[in-house]
Formats: sequence, structure tokens, C-alpha cells
Amino acid sequence: MKPLLIVFFSIFISQSTSAKNQEQFIKKVLTGNLMQKAVEMVETLGLNCVKEYPLFKKELVRALAGLAEVISESTVTLAHKKDFPNICHVMTDKHIEKNESTIASKNNDKKGKCFDKNILGTCLIKGSITKEILAPYYYWPKYFIEVTQRGNDFHPTFADNNRFFDVNRQIAASLPVDKKAAISTVAMLGASQFKIPQLLKKIGIDVGEVNEEELMKALALLPFEKQRKRANQSKTGSSFDVNIWPVALSASMAEHFSVCGPYKKELGQDPGGYSWPIRGVPMTCPVALSSDAMAYWDTGIMDYLDPVALTGMVTASNLFSCAGAQAMDQLGAMNKVERQKMGDKKEISSKIKGLESKFRNGIKNCSWPILGNKEALIKKVVSMTDTAKWKGPYCSLWGSLYPRSSTTTYNNDYSFANSGLKFKLLAHELFGLPRGDEERWSLAYPWEGSDSSIASRKQAKNFLDKLKKVLPNRVFPKRSENLYKAGDPRLIDISYTGKFITDRLNPIKGNRRIYTVWEKISCDVASSRTKIKAAGIVKVEKYKDCKAAIRFKVLEFIQNELLRSICDFLGQEPGKPWL
Repeated sequence: MKPLLIVFFSIFISQSTSAKNQEQFIKKVLTGNLMQKAVEMVETLGLNCVKEYPLFKKELVRALAGLAEVISESTVTLAHKKDFPNICHVMTDKHIEKNESTIASKNNDKKGKCFDKNILGTCLIKGSITKEILAPYYYWPKYFIEVTQRGNDFHPTFADNNRFFDVNRQIAASLPVDKKAAISTVAMLGASQFKIPQLLKKIGIDVGEVNEEELMKALALLPFEKQRKRANQSKTGSSFDVNIWPVALSASMAEHFSVCGPYKKELGQDPGGYSWPIRGVPMTCPVALSSDAMAYWDTGIMDYLDPVALTGMVTASNLFSCAGAQAMDQLGAMNKVERQKMGDKKEISSKIKGLESKFRNGIKNCSWPILGNKEALIKKVVSMTDTAKWKGPYCSLWGSLYPRSSTTTYNNDYSFANSGLKFKLLAHELFGLPRGDEERWSLAYPWEGSDSSIASRKQAKNFLDKLKKVLPNRVFPKRSENLYKAGDPRLIDISYTGKFITDRLNPIKGNRRIYTVWEKISCDVASSRTKIKAAGIVKVEKYKDCKAAIRFKVLEFIQNELLRSICDFLGQEPGKPWL
């Protein structure tokens, strides 16, 4: 069995790696207990599938055929940005352990069922029959949310020496943004037909008289505003920029090396991760930037135009309602929403038409300033501000989500997570950002490593002690390695790595957080298994469909046992870009 597997590995790895790397990878993956687990997996499949070795080999080869594609995509990404964070940098052993596929049990136990009787009819061995449906689910990384105080640069692992990003920003800077459109939109706050001023006064907000002609005089200041140099260390009134980046390789890895990926692909469904429409194009540019939505992000205009949002502001003004756990549940379970990007794309297409074909098709999916004449943009904004847009929650434990704007009242650790969440919700509408099912968050930067030092150990201890009183049975492991619902207080920062402190003293000035957003992936496997237990021991285990069962086991083995080995082979360690 083992020599046969080595041959199969060699065939596919040889397409894109050197002989030395092949040998190292084979030694790392196919030695020790990994190979033993593979053999045990087949031998314990079930009474009716234990002899299906040819089927096992076929499924393993089919799954690993994607390795060449992943390595090829990784090579292209590294060529454009060698340290751009990808799935390997956030998928730790802890995450993979938590990603164990579960099997939903449909219990058909007949307690007291007798499997063996003596001549007098007395039962000697009692047992039960249980039918289990193979229904795995796990979480997969989708994108990063980078939150910085206004005026700070992008994190260098995203931006420095990133050709794809540089071209995107150079073209974005040359686009003719309609400066009057933003001011005209803001002036709508005073338009009598919308009755916005009256609604705002009811919740204690007086916008006064809005005069479009007077606002137009501010056009001369817009070039300075575009520089976005408003970072400060004030404890109140801080402004934040938010940048959303794809998790590179996440879609390709999901398609080939996750339990549900191949099943979902065959059904025409999203296998998971952030998918770039053009394969072979580096995924190293942002997919939504607050600087490209300046008017909407700085003013919160889309929420002020929405009666549902105004109602939400009243709700969120109540501190007790914002402390409710219900909001966290709603945020975590929001369904996928597909929206088109806002604005006119003709000017963007014209600017990039001179680029090489594959590069051009890939860069179209980057973040761009929202273009279009003011009438068209206003019409689009108004069409988006309806009651079906997104119904609550209006707040989280981090604070109010309305209005979705760059400014927060107070500057603390909650401000970063809350700003990131507010812009993410806005980006679904403005940039067509895809939303995953039942999303979870983890804190990727600052990353806690072995050299982690807590800035204020007493403060951190007091915080955790208070949480333990409220949630006495919860375990508090590292935030970067565990997934939480949006709004969970454990996502705030309570420790600092040496790298994070160095970053603040050097080019990466000011404070920042980077969060990873994960989506729930689930699928149905076309098989079930029946277990017969007698005297507490499993006597018989049979699968309905051997092919489906073996495929499930192979994919489960690859995700749980080989995924990290593949990442190690590519030289990409967990947390590496931020350590």
C-alpha cells in the first residue's frame, strides 16, 4: 500500500516541484503515523467496504490531482507578493482540529433487542441498531478585515512590493470621481420629500438646514480630504479606515482538500473560500476599501436615508439592548447575500484595457472608487435604502452598528472590531462583497506567538476573570486560533506580540487590527452507516454506499491529516506574515 501511494504522490507533485522538494514532501507526508492512519482508515471502514482498496486509491489520486493546481496558483501569487497572507497562514492545527467532520446520528435504537438467546428463550446478548447520516460541517477562511486609525498606511504584508495592488491604486488615483455626487447625496438629508430632518429630530439628531450651494463651496477642500490624514490619539471622536482583502488560495484549497469541496463543486455550488473568477490570477489586491467609498463611509448617508436604520439608531442608543446576546446570534447566522457592485464600470474598463488579458480580467475584481454621475448614484443609493436591505441587528456587544460610518464616539479596542463589522456590512451593498453562511471571526493581527507578551497582564487577567464569572464553563484559548461570533468580547485585543510593538514604533504607525472571517461549510454525503452494538461492543458496521463512504473518508483524511503538511511543504507557517 505505502509504495503505491508514494508513486501516486510523485506523479502529481512532479508536475510543479523539484526532485528534492518531492522527496522532502514524500518523507514528511508518507512516513510515521500518517501512513498508518491511512491504512487504518480503510481497514476500519465497515464490514462491506473493507476490501475496496482500488476504490480508495482512485479517490486519493483524484483528490490529490488538485495539488499541482494549488502549487501553480501559489507560485503565481508569490511572484506578485511573496508574503501575501493565504489560507495556510491562518489555518492552524487548532482550526483543523475544530474542523473535524461530524456525523449526524439518526437513532433507531431498539433497546432490549436480543441478538442471542438460550434454549429457554432467555436473552444472552442485548444490543441496539443506530443509523448515522454522514453530514459533515466545518469553517473555512474567506477574507481579512484590516482596521486602522484614519491616516495609517496598509499593512506591509498586504501592500509593500505588491505589483497587483500598485497597479490597482495607480489606476484608481487617475479615475475621474464625480466630486459633486457625494455632496449632492449629503444634501438629500435636507430634501423635504424624504422628511429625513424630521425623522432625525425624533431621535435627538438635528442636522439643521442643509444647503447644497453652501456645501459645494467645500469642493476646494476635497483634495485634502482625499489624503485622509486624520489619524490622532484622541480618546474620543476617532475615525477608522477599513480594508478587506481575500484569503489567497482559500477557494482552491477548499475545492480539492476539504471534506465538502468536491461535493459542492460537482453540484455547481461554492466550495468555500474567496473565489477569484479568473484562475491563475494572483489574489493580492483589496476587494473593498473604505477610501473608495469615502462619501458613504464618512457620512453614514445610506443609513440616514433608511427609516429602518433610523429606527435601529434609537434601539442602539439603549445600552441595555446593545448588550444582548441575541444580536451576536443574528450577526453570526446572516445568510448569504449576492449584490452587484455599485457605480459605473465603463471608465474602469477603459483604463485597464491596455493590460495583459489575464491580468486585466483579474484586476477588475479589485476595489475601485464608486463612479457615476450624481443622479445615477443618488438613485442607486435610494434604491438600496429599503426595508429588505438587512433587518437588524442594530447593535452588538462592541456597540451600535448604525450609522455605518468611519467615526466612533470613543476610542478603545471595541472600536476596531465594530468599525470592521460596520464597513463589512456596508461593503456587501457598495462593493458586492460576498457573505458566507454563519460567519465566525478570529483575530489574525496582532498574532499571539510563543514570544507573546501581554501589555497589561493585570488588566488582561481581570478581564478574563470577569468573563469566567459570566461564562464559567467556557475555555479561553488564544483568540487567533479560535472562532467567535461577531460581537464576541473575546475578539478585542488584550495581548501584544513583540512584532506588533515593533510595527507601531516603525513604519506601521498607529494602531490596527486584522480579523479573519470564516464561513460555515456543510454538505450531504450520499451514504449512511448502520452500527449494530451488542453488549456495548460494535459487532457490525455497514455503509449504504461504499464509494461515497470511501470518498468521504479520503477527503476527511486529507483535510484533517494532510492539509497542514501541504502548507508546510509550501513553506507557509501559521501566523507567519504577522509574527
